[in-house]
Amino acid sequence: ELDQYQEAALRTWNTNQDFGGRVLNAALGLSGEAGEVADIVKKAIFHGHGFDPAHCPGEEEGNTHKIALELGDILYYISIMSHEMGYTLEDIAQMNIA
Repeated sequence: ELDQYQEAALRTWNTNQDFGGRVLNAALGLSGEAGEVADIVKKAIFHGHGFDPAHCPGEEEGNTHKIALELGDILYYISIMSHEMGYTLEDIAQMNIA
């Protein structure tokens, strides 16, 4: 399933850049999305929003749902970066638990 996700993600990836540009794009995307997760967590803890979906002003689905969406964005960029480095998502997952 991971490799199928990666194949789907690659259909939307901009390959009109050289290798360095593609890697930089993926790295910045990954970093930016991780920062968005950190910001949601910061607001949940330090601004008193909490992690209850009903306590996130302006978010109908709540901040836990927003975190899940951002994690999906992170998975997208991990998928792309893995591909650019010559690995499948399955390869990466297996390396991590080996």
